[in-house]
Amino acid sequence: MLEPRPAHGLFFAVMVPMQVRHEIAACFMDFQGRYPFLSRPIGAERLHLSLNAIFIGDLLPDQVIELSKRVGSSIRFEQFQIRLDKALTYRNRKTKKPFVLAASDATDVSQLGEHITEAFDILSGQQTRGARPISPHVTLVWDEIMVPEQPIVPVMIPVREVSLVHSHIGQSRYDILARWPLVG
Repeated sequence: MLEPRPAHGLFFAVMVPMQVRHEIAACFMDFQGRYPFLSRPIGAERLHLSLNAIFIGDLLPDQVIELSKRVGSSIRFEQFQIRLDKALTYRNRKTKKPFVLAASDATDVSQLGEHITEAFDILSGQQTRGARPISPHVTLVWDEIMVPEQPIVPVMIPVREVSLVHSHIGQSRYDILARWPLVG
């Protein structure tokens, strides 16, 4: 018997801008021609690079949202670009696994994630579990097909803002609760 999934997730992310979505779609179409994905791809409006997971559970407390918004308002980080240069399926224990476009260099994304974690520590007044290493990627589809790691024509994603995302788990729906521009 499957364990019930929590209903809500909250995380900081970089949403893929409109102007980059067509490049990602073209890349995915190329892979669809070579691998028989059976699952529906993730909607273009939900494509993102995850930064920091904040919460997962059945009831999303207002105080967690408010603290997260205060953290977001405190972000002072320069804009940069992330270069997605490979495609692969991440292995996990689930039947369906994420097929992703990933970045070989995680330096700027990791530093941004650490910046957010430090802000949480200061504003919450307690030590969090610390920044987990970030493997920058954009998930395109969850499927049973295993795609070996391979290089792609690089896709550049400008990182100009950070979003606070409320995920309605299992509903394929995100609500963007707030956005904060990075320093130009």
